[in-house]
Amino acid sequence: MKQQPETAEQLRRKKLLWRANHRGMKELDLVIGSFARDNINMLDNKGLDDLETILGIADPVMLDMVNRKTAVPDELDNEVMRQIMSKRFTTKDYNK
Repeated sequence: MKQQPETAEQLRRKKLLWRANHRGMKELDLVIGSFARDNINMLDNKGLDDLETILGIADPVMLDMVNRKTAVPDELDNEVMRQIMSKRFTTKDYNK
């Protein structure tokens, strides 16, 4: 049986998931990648747009926000960012 081609939305989710797990900084791969793995299929179009915007933030800037060294700017204060920022990690998260 022939497999159905992926839809544009499925491809978008797959690309965002890959980008979330391959940021370039291991710390951000863990934080944003784990959020994406847990939530990518539950995000609506706005959530996907917000995640895409977050993935466009430079690593040093994003790391400072995640580490609470700088505040999240108003234009990035959305539900996806709040969920990412609320994530707390334990050593078991680093072994995934």
